[in-house]
Amino acid sequence: MGDSSSDIFLTAFAQYRSRLAFVVSRQMNPLLSARISVDDVLQETYLAVSRRQIFLSQEPEVPLYFKFRRIALQTLCDLEREHIKYEKRSALKELS
Repeated sequence: MGDSSSDIFLTAFAQYRSRLAFVVSRQMNPLLSARISVDDVLQETYLAVSRRQIFLSQEPEVPLYFKFRRIALQTLCDLEREHIKYEKRSALKELS
């Protein structure tokens, strides 16, 4: 994909950022939120969006927001797996 399609996707991501932040905040495990912020998740999502141009280009009838939401929730799941389930940063040990 060329730079112009990348710019379109990243500009659209910026437009949906607040909606995506709401979704991520509602789905985020409280143990994970003790370690990382919603903004951290969105930053990782932004990077994933920049790498997934083919996915974003497929099925043009599906709104971009739904594709971004899917990537954001996948990113959240990946981060939860990394930080909590595998205890790389041991969020479980921080419980009071």
